Amino acid sequence: MCWGGSTSGEETGMNRLRSQRGFTLVEVLSALGLFSIVAVGISTSTISNMQLNRRGKTIAAADALAQNKIEQIRLIQPVLYTPTAELTVGVHNDADNPLTALDGANGDFTRSWTVSTVPQYYNGSVVGARPGVVEVVVSVSWTAPIAGTVSAVTYACTTPTCG
Repeated sequence: MCWGGSTSGEETGMNRLRSQRGFTLVEVLSALGLFSIVAVGISTSTISNMQLNRRGKTIAAADALAQNKIEQIRLIQPVLYTPTAELTVGVHNDADNPLTALDGANGDFTRSWTVSTVPQYYNGSVVGARPGVVEVVVSVSWTAPIAGTVSAVTYACTTPTCG
């Protein structure tokens, strides 16, 4: 060990650490560039996920509206040989159109249903319509955020003894 003015390797390292005052301009610019690339990637992904989430909610609401109408149709009790107005052959529009996601009036969804006869077959050929049975296709459409339509199908009896 030397008591004089000589410096050891340990003291030289300490002086070197004390002489560093911060980051260089190249280091700062590199860090900013890397941060920018990561931030753009995350923001693009977040925006895309938000749009998909909004579209998914819209489709789920439209599907629920279609299923709700199908359940209403299934609850109809047919009267002997007199189909209700909702089950007459043709296209029907919901009286409350446009609908909200909770089936109320003044919303963003439009619901309609098409009632058609069901063919009756004999030896592989259509011989007429099956008595007392109709096919009901319920469609729910919307225009925002992106226009779309969902449809659901059910069969219903128009007479107490449908066959």
